[in-house]
Amino acid sequence: RSRRVLRQNLMARDIKMITALWKRTTGGFGYFGDIDNIYYAIRTHAIVARKPLAICASQFIGSCQNDDGGFGNRPCLRSRLDVTYCAIAIHVLLGFPILSRRACILWIKSCKTQDAFSLWPGQKPHIAAVYWALATAKLLKVAFPTAGLRQWLQACQRRSGGFTCSPMSHLHPEVWYCYCAIRSLQLLQE
Repeated sequence: RSRRVLRQNLMARDIKMITALWKRTTGGFGYFGDIDNIYYAIRTHAIVARKPLAICASQFIGSCQNDDGGFGNRPCLRSRLDVTYCAIAIHVLLGFPILSRRACILWIKSCKTQDAFSLWPGQKPHIAAVYWALATAKLLKVAFPTAGLRQWLQACQRRSGGFTCSPMSHLHPEVWYCYCAIRSLQLLQE
């Protein structure tokens, strides 16, 4: 019984802390008030089902969607694939419809390079962008062009077994890049 009471007290404390972080004027959370912070706050709130806060978060996220269909971290910031993934994930987690779904899909497709995906159109391909594109496609239940993607991911692998951010990278492999590669290869098989 004491564990249950302790857990309830901890949850109540966490709810107060997260609610205190809410900025009613901008709709954001935390110091920066951006989609990343909202994502983790909503994940926490999903545990305790706080709908009014979820609706406000959804409205803020809607204000972060740009005319190109992607999402910036805050209103008027450049659309980025990682932020777009968070925005879509939040809406799916909350069970809300995706705003401007078709424009969002077209924007993500515009991030496709010859062999991979970039964080935004016209940039160099990046292994994390591949993961975010494929993960977002799964959330949206659509298929994106994947020709050559498996080979590109394999070219990111180094002799040590780890992965770097791109085939031409001189950086050392990192755990994050390994996660992105392995998860992307899984998503390609699904």
